[in-house]
Amino acid sequence: MTRYRLLKLTPLLLAACISSNSPLPQVRWFDPAPLSWPQPERVGVLLPVPQVTASPIVRQEFVVRIAAREIAIDDGNRWMTLPERIVAAALERAMFGPGSGVPGKGTVSVKVERFEIDLTNSVRAYVELQVALPLGIVVCTGNAEANGREPSMLAAAMAEALAMAVVKVRSALLAN
Repeated sequence: MTRYRLLKLTPLLLAACISSNSPLPQVRWFDPAPLSWPQPERVGVLLPVPQVTASPIVRQEFVVRIAAREIAIDDGNRWMTLPERIVAAALERAMFGPGSGVPGKGTVSVKVERFEIDLTNSVRAYVELQVALPLGIVVCTGNAEANGREPSMLAAAMAEALAMAVVKVRSALLAN
């Protein structure tokens, strides 16, 4: 390397060495997709295609309830993608996967109102989905106790809670 190039790079190298900023913490990513589904009660049924949105507090970072009226955002642990996309994929699989229904005409609005970890009593994952049906809003919930506070255990509980809520959405659509 020529002396000229070395002198040109020196200020950048020095700035990197003396920077007062600490390195960014490592972010961990988790997949709360359910691994299995209960057998559908009816197959081949025409079902509306879900259009999923989310409440503003639902986010990719873990949302953790630390008191009855207080939540915190855990920037170090995140879901693999946005919760509304996770819910949309779970609904797609539960409603239109093998041995399930088929997409019919129309859509149904599903809002992810809650997708959080609750640390206030026992450690639990909560999912709340609000489904807009012709007769009004139907709330479909799921919750599951985690086997510990490790993020992988929280993701497993979230997968279980998500599966419960999604199966309830499917049942509500079949009943409608």
